[in-house]
Amino acid sequence: NGGSRLTARESLFLILNEPGSGPIAYLVGKVLQICLVLSALCTTYETVSFINEGTGPEPWMLAKILFNIIFSIEAAVRIVCYIPFKTVHRSAYVWLDLVTCLPLYMRLFLYPDSYKPENYLSKAGAGITIRVMEAMAGFRILKLCRYYEGASLLAMAVGKSLKQLYVPLFMLLLMVFCFAAIVFEIEFDASVQDCVELWKDEGISTSFIKS
Repeated sequence: NGGSRLTARESLFLILNEPGSGPIAYLVGKVLQICLVLSALCTTYETVSFINEGTGPEPWMLAKILFNIIFSIEAAVRIVCYIPFKTVHRSAYVWLDLVTCLPLYMRLFLYPDSYKPENYLSKAGAGITIRVMEAMAGFRILKLCRYYEGASLLAMAVGKSLKQLYVPLFMLLLMVFCFAAIVFEIEFDASVQDCVELWKDEGISTSFIKS
């Protein structure tokens, strides 16, 4: 830029979008990558019964809220410093940030009781729509593509061949939707959930309930 100093907005844009632009950008990139991996691991392991029974719901609930706050701040800063700002709505990564951050706030607003420790890990704690939307936070791991050139090249290739992929993508989405609905209906029953809670209150072992 002819030797002129960067503005604060331009510096933030480089720090968040160009990890190789300097030591601060590299450090911020590494911290965000670690947070992304830890967030994905927490989302996975909080659903494992023998783990969450030992830890209780509180650590997983606090971890989800903490990571969501971190990524919300990141998303807000990315939007504010995006260059050029008038094209921010075209950024797939910005939309990914919003889609993965908003569901938690919607759940807190619409179903505040579902974030009480006793309800957090229960499927009955919030509506199915909110739970499905919140599960989309798992797509947050795709944000790692920002930091790897190979992933960016793959995304570019997919973007250029998207028209040819419409039919297989539609069929894949249809199969995922159908099988997800079937699995949900098979696994979840509100009366069974109530019975399990009552059995636990009576001191019946978890291993017996599973068997």
